[in-house]
Amino acid sequence: MKSLLFFLCLCAVFLGGCRKAQTRLDSPQEIDAAINVKEPPYLIQPSADSLKNWYHGMQIILDHPPKDNKELQAQIEAHKPEAAAAILEVLSEIKNSATAMRKPTDKWCLLSLSCGRVKRNGEDLIFTAEVGLASLYAKRPVIAFDNMPLEFCVARLARECGIEDSQKKSYNPYINWSKTNVSPLEALESIVDAYGFTSKFTDVSFRFSLQLQDYALRQTFVESAVAGIMEKGRMLNVAHPGLIIMPKHPPKVRTEKALEDKKAESPEATPP
Repeated sequence: MKSLLFFLCLCAVFLGGCRKAQTRLDSPQEIDAAINVKEPPYLIQPSADSLKNWYHGMQIILDHPPKDNKELQAQIEAHKPEAAAAILEVLSEIKNSATAMRKPTDKWCLLSLSCGRVKRNGEDLIFTAEVGLASLYAKRPVIAFDNMPLEFCVARLARECGIEDSQKKSYNPYINWSKTNVSPLEALESIVDAYGFTSKFTDVSFRFSLQLQDYALRQTFVESAVAGIMEKGRMLNVAHPGLIIMPKHPPKVRTEKALEDKKAESPEATPP
């Protein structure tokens, strides 16, 4: 009887000391597309025709030339809130329209919208939108891997997002990683980087740009922007997203000739 109790105690100690491999991947949260209002362009004493354009409220209008750069910056800062508010109104309208048209079965989601000048002294207003694979970019309450092989971690995250992964690695380390409020994209990039690998995604997001000056009417521009978002979304619905994992520093192939060359260069090989 004592022998049996001793054996059971040993088993308990052994099993308690073994780390059990675990993984946790919570359900995705809703993505709220980010709106980025960039610096509005400014016009100095524009023509009367310029003030008739539907987008002139999204530009900073200066009635007279500034004396110096300090006065210019002061005038820009004074008028920036009005122009930024006008830009935000248009971007919000586009966001709301595109979000309403998205179907629950769609794989894509709207990631971000931005509008403003691109060049420092440019007068053009450029709109840019980006759509992405919802399952990849959506935040999760918790993603955690405890004592899991890298190959399994990558495969699990890729499979969860509908991505085909290809792993070119020289070793398969065990991963211990955990984070809250994180997306599979952030988890993948963080894990592979921390363990000496690099990642490359294909067909997981698309973006496009429009120039507001190309549209005579505000409604025409808004409709074109929404149509562009929906088109990129349809492309993601039928895309075949991929992921390649490879070491940051591939191992060098030490051929027989390379070894001979190194031996010939060594001090021992040099005759006195």
